[in-house]
Amino acid sequence: MKLLLRLKSLFQKDHLDDQLSDELAFHLEQQEAELIEKGFTPQQAKLEARRLFGPIASTREECRDKRKTQYLEDLSADTCFTLRSLRKSPTFSLIAILTLALGIGANTAFFSTAYGILFKPLPYPQPRQLVTLDEGMTGVGPVTTLRTLSTTTEYVGYVSSLDLNLFESGEASKLRASRTTFNLAQVLQTNPQLGRWFKQENERPGLHRVAVLSDQLWRTRFNANPNIVGRTITLNERPYEVLGVMPPSFAFPTPQTELWLPIPIDPRNVGEIWGNGNFLPIGRLKPNHTLATAQSEIRPLLDKVRSSFPWRMPDLYGANATVVRHDAALIKQVQPKLLVLAGATFLLLLIACGNVGNLLLARGIHRQREFSLRAALGASNARLLRQLLTENLILVILGGTAGLAIALLLFEALPMVFPKDTPRLEELLSDPTLPLGAAASLAVTILLFTTVPLLGGLSLKPSRHASKFSLTLIGIELALATTLLIGAALMGHTLWQLANQDSGIPATNVTTARIATGPSRCPNPDSCQALLNDLTQTLIQDPAIRSINWTNAAPFDPSFASVASAIEDHPKLPSDPAFVLWQTAATPGYFNTLGIRILAGRAFNDTDQAKSQLVTIISESTARRFWPNQNPIGKRVRPVYDPNWRTIIGVASDASLYSITGYPSWIDGVQYLPLTQSRFLSERNLQLSILLETTNNNWPSQLKQRYPDIVISNIATLGALRDSSIQSQRSTATLLTLFAVLGLILGIAGVHGVIAHRAAQRTKEMGIRMALGARPAQLVRMVLAETFIASTLGTSAVIVAAWLLSRYLKSLVFGITIHDPLAFTLSPAILILAATIAASIPAIRATRTDPALTLRQD
Repeated sequence: MKLLLRLKSLFQKDHLDDQLSDELAFHLEQQEAELIEKGFTPQQAKLEARRLFGPIASTREECRDKRKTQYLEDLSADTCFTLRSLRKSPTFSLIAILTLALGIGANTAFFSTAYGILFKPLPYPQPRQLVTLDEGMTGVGPVTTLRTLSTTTEYVGYVSSLDLNLFESGEASKLRASRTTFNLAQVLQTNPQLGRWFKQENERPGLHRVAVLSDQLWRTRFNANPNIVGRTITLNERPYEVLGVMPPSFAFPTPQTELWLPIPIDPRNVGEIWGNGNFLPIGRLKPNHTLATAQSEIRPLLDKVRSSFPWRMPDLYGANATVVRHDAALIKQVQPKLLVLAGATFLLLLIACGNVGNLLLARGIHRQREFSLRAALGASNARLLRQLLTENLILVILGGTAGLAIALLLFEALPMVFPKDTPRLEELLSDPTLPLGAAASLAVTILLFTTVPLLGGLSLKPSRHASKFSLTLIGIELALATTLLIGAALMGHTLWQLANQDSGIPATNVTTARIATGPSRCPNPDSCQALLNDLTQTLIQDPAIRSINWTNAAPFDPSFASVASAIEDHPKLPSDPAFVLWQTAATPGYFNTLGIRILAGRAFNDTDQAKSQLVTIISESTARRFWPNQNPIGKRVRPVYDPNWRTIIGVASDASLYSITGYPSWIDGVQYLPLTQSRFLSERNLQLSILLETTNNNWPSQLKQRYPDIVISNIATLGALRDSSIQSQRSTATLLTLFAVLGLILGIAGVHGVIAHRAAQRTKEMGIRMALGARPAQLVRMVLAETFIASTLGTSAVIVAAWLLSRYLKSLVFGITIHDPLAFTLSPAILILAATIAASIPAIRATRTDPALTLRQD
């Protein structure tokens, strides 16, 4: 009730004042009437009533104070005054608001992004109980064995990505699927919105096939049919019964996953169960168990899992297995980048605040007469300071409102900036966290702007303190801008190194695509080979197509194609891990098409068939590592699970097939196999990459006319694939450069504004100096000296901090050190030079004033 009365008093002030005046007048009239009855004349009664009643103005103010709205009334008056003053200074208002909007907008967008990806809980019940194995055991056999033996964690296995062909309404399309063990939904504690999940019996080979659909697939391809459960769909030309539909929030292991299939566990398929490392573990801690207890359990289980292999495994197998939280493992690769970008936007916000703080200092000095007049009329310093704080808060609110619009634009542009494989990016865009980011950014800005008047005094009285404080802010701005420039220089140098990195693949205009077909066209290796020959002959008839080759994976495709291998004359001790070779299968013209040179021996030819001698080609660095100063031709290698040796027939020049930055550190070498002698051609569901030298972009439709059931996807040139392999570094460099440029512009604008203001303040001093014989060049040097000292001290002080902070860029840089001399010398030099040039303009302008006119002004 009291709050309602106060609000009424605030918004109906004039009406209540009228009522108060009427009430006071009534009391005076009653007092006069009583005095007249006692014998006073009307004139005497009026004077006596006023004497007895006391000062009416004081009584009126006391009554108003009882409403307890004076603070709100003062705030309202300060707000109105602030809005009028901002309207009278449109240039100042526009610059201040836009500067704050840039800082708050960028900080809001990237704080929200960092929170949504790095810190927001996963969309599963009790997400902190979900764990995974970092650098641990993978494969169907190890994971299912671990699932059986573990007493602290319920483990699940899954294949992160599997391409399937969906045949629906006479049309073939590619789907992204995942194979999992039966207990995935139980571990993630998420039930289908329709139907049910798999049962353990669905893992047995030979049973009828089943699938669970994602909500998006159910809606887009099946029109959200409520009767979809029990319906049969065709995947890779085989019938699958739909068991259920998952809710929209279920996006495991990635948001691109469109359906889930049970993993068939057939102990007879030794190579697939124990030799395929693409089956990954995830688990949920059981009640009363922690991450520590799960980690302590892993070590004793290693021997049991190792002994379950059908062949002798190294004693160090799984020695680095570490139980970590699943959310931490998910963001492991992207965390450094997001923290760097969030820190960069925070620095930009600080620069913006410093810039506007300097503008407010300069504006406060110009308002000396206003402050003096208000003080003379009785305003205290606290009252004047409250007015200034109100002005600052209103500026922050206006800048924050504009900044939120900028943040929305940046938020919408995130998919174009960040790599497509950034974890939780789609989830972030569908569930924005902008309000949280805006609140945090505004809180920081308000904190800064409420301390500026206290630190700088905002020049309520003319003093050198405010002027020195202004120069200090400039030094801080330039220091922060230097930090941004150093980060941008490090990433820019990295990007230059990547752009000029020799991948060993000079071809860039070769077109690649993924071709997939079902078992009816590829029931056995001979049929697969016949299909490839037919596809090749169909396409080669086009005169625009000069060459056609096939491979298991296109260059710069980060899909893992590695195999644990034995090398005949490099035996391993039982305690040592096996060699890991990157494996690529290709047709004979593969090397010529990509520009990979054969340095020794020969390339593949048509005589390398499935029933001929098993052969392989190794890379130059592989030959140099295992057979230095020897001829590797004739040496032999084989997968650890295959008793058949492959003879080395050639050595190829090094090529970075995995990424422009090279292979993972755990890859020991690179080998190439004839496609006819690889498992990729013997699979019933054929999925290969095609390499075309062509100027015809219509070849997919021509191929689909002859083979309507095949699926063609991932069409791109090698140049585009090369660019996408460095998308993470490019996006980081682009954003850091953008923030650095904005910081530089704001810093230079701040220098120009402060020096112009100081030059205007010192006009009389300069006039006297010039009248006494000082030359203009001397006065310019005097003004520039202050700027040079402030900028040099600011940039020098921050170099040490940047030197220490640069370690957070360690995982992002390539080809340079994190303490790159070029970045740490060029960035401060650019800042100091730009600040000096910005300061020279108002300094030169100030020296052109006529000394005589200056001295006559006062």
